[in-house]
Amino acid sequence: MKANLIQLLAALIGLFILGWGELKNYEKQHPITTTWNDLKQHQLKAITYYTSYIAYDPNNNKTWYLYSDGIWYDKPPNLSK
Repeated sequence: MKANLIQLLAALIGLFILGWGELKNYEKQHPITTTWNDLKQHQLKAITYYTSYIAYDPNNNKTWYLYSDGIWYDKPPNLSK
């Protein structure tokens, strides 16, 4: 029983050392870099998102657009403000 416990302990220590070595090797090959200087060189612009609901009617081959008033129209809404 004592020999099995020593073998198990040695195996766990060995696995820990192997895992630690792989982690250090990974960190060496994939260093953490920051790109703040690159971001400062480019002007950041705000992005505006539009949500628009569109439906296609195959019976009359038309595309319908849902406006903010809740009614469907066949012309797309003007989303630019």
